[in-house]
Order: sequence, then C-alpha cells, then structure tokens
Amino acid sequence: MFTLSRSTPPPAFRLHVDGHLGMGLSICRSIIDAHRGRLWVSECSPRGACVQFRLPRHPGVSS
Repeated sequence: MFTLSRSTPPPAFRLHVDGHLGMGLSICRSIIDAHRGRLWVSECSPRGACVQFRLPRHPGVSS
C-alpha cells in the first residue's frame, strides 16, 4: 500500500485558487476509479490527514 502524508506542494503543482478546494484529490479519485481501485482519507494525529489508495494487481504481473 502506498501512503501519502499531507504536505504543502510546491506552488507549481498547486491546483486550486486561494480560498477554494483543490482539484488534486478529485483527479486522483478519477484515475484510481478508472483502474478499479479504492481511495480513502483518515485523520493523522496530531493534525492533518492521510490519503491512501489501493489498486488491484494487473493480471499479467506475478508476485
């Protein structure tokens, strides 16, 4: 499983206008859904959020 921790991205990668929600998670969700994966967010103490996703193994890939 791959886990992303919340951090401030460099300005060149920021996909939102100040005061509005970004598009990053929406884009991620679309890509993950297209590959029949799952995306979820949980609280990370003491503050912030952990964004995690899981993708199914491609049938042609062996363990």
